[in-house]
Amino acid sequence: MRTERKGGPSAWWILKGLGIVVLVAVAVGLLSLAFMTLWNAVVPGVFGLKPIDWPLALGLLILARILVGFHGFHGHPGRGHGWGHGHGYGPRFTGEGWGHRADQWRHYGEFWKEEGQVAFEAYLKRRETPPTV
Repeated sequence: MRTERKGGPSAWWILKGLGIVVLVAVAVGLLSLAFMTLWNAVVPGVFGLKPIDWPLALGLLILARILVGFHGFHGHPGRGHGWGHGHGYGPRFTGEGWGHRADQWRHYGEFWKEEGQVAFEAYLKRRETPPTV
């Protein structure tokens, strides 16, 4: 177990904090450099706007983040993390719609064995025969 001196936080925690600050600064710098490069490669040719420099790219990224919001990388706060976890993607078995019949889905396999296959084959047969007029 690590113990701290009575004088304050250990040098390890100070170095760790400084390292995190440096990593974040480098990541933001590289992201704005990538944004600037992509902008200068695409936007002037497509829209006729002039190329941008690195500080303007950084400013545009910050402005976009302010306009979109500070919700992290996983969507809105309190709605789960990643794809398909509370974002409304994929089937939901709560609330209205299919959700109120979720308990009935356990009978689907039974239905398909008894009636579904026969009904599907009849449907295919109807599609294959030309309509009589």
